[in-house]
Amino acid sequence: MKKKILIIGSVVVVAAVAVLLITKPFSKKKTEVTFETVKVERGSITNTVTATGTIEAVTSVDVGTQVSGIIDKVYVDFNDKVKQGQLLAMIDKKQLTAQLEQSQATLNQAQAQLTYQEATYNRLKALYEKKLIAG
Repeated sequence: MKKKILIIGSVVVVAAVAVLLITKPFSKKKTEVTFETVKVERGSITNTVTATGTIEAVTSVDVGTQVSGIIDKVYVDFNDKVKQGQLLAMIDKKQLTAQLEQSQATLNQAQAQLTYQEATYNRLKALYEKKLIAG
């Protein structure tokens, strides 16, 4: 009986040692905490943010003209801040200048025609008053 107890005791001790050896690598290791310290200095903090997505304007304004034409120069870009009365673009003046000159020529022709008709009227009026022509 003593031999049986001795064998059972030996098996229990060997099993306990085996369990300890097997579970030891899986036990939590204590981590050592270290702090890095430096002398306080003034400096600038920079921060970079990277994001993906779609950017949309908060407010959007449609801009139009009173006259149509070909844009010659553009003074602002998309999303630029502009002030009231600021020049945004310049229309090509060639076509507008040609229209102005044509209108000026038409006006001059009409004034010449008016002058001619007034002179004719005054001449004929004088002849009519003298009863030299029929009315």
